[in-house]
Amino acid sequence: MSDAAELDDPATPPCSWNMERKIAYIVDCAKTLGFRDFDSVVTTYYTNSFEVISRAHDMQRVSRIRGLGSVLRTIDASAETWPHHESQIYQAEIFKAAEHLYRAEFQRAIDSGALMVLEERQRLKEDEMNRPAVKLTSHKSELLSQVSPRFDSRVQRRTTADEIGNRNSASKPLDVPIGAFGMQPSNIL
Repeated sequence: MSDAAELDDPATPPCSWNMERKIAYIVDCAKTLGFRDFDSVVTTYYTNSFEVISRAHDMQRVSRIRGLGSVLRTIDASAETWPHHESQIYQAEIFKAAEHLYRAEFQRAIDSGALMVLEERQRLKEDEMNRPAVKLTSHKSELLSQVSPRFDSRVQRRTTADEIGNRNSASKPLDVPIGAFGMQPSNIL
């Protein structure tokens, strides 16, 4: 039996056909209706403007809202199993679409002034983060100005991390007077 004869065979209900046969039937119907291929049907379905009160408009609206995201996720997951050259073409198109969406969103942010608001928020956050550091530096400067000159001369040389890790009993401990930081033995505890 030919494919066309099998498709019209009433003894075999369409719901029992295998997937290849179902897809072939849909593509044949699409071509009969004037579409070049099935991709043209899908493209038209999602991009055409149908009359608001038509069944096609309602189906399209529901599909865009509820179905399209799931379809795209399923295609994306399936693309991982496709031959390499097919999945690369798909991924390249996804990247182009993502870039287009990003540029459009970025331009809307610039046009609306939202970008300036974000920059101002970032500047305020940076100012806020820097403010405690300035206070701490000022406080540290005040403390260091109260340190005795004898202590200053001994602490001037910076100790490296290697020197700290390699200290042994032979190294000399720093001789810091007890009152160097303004604390006397009676008020330490």
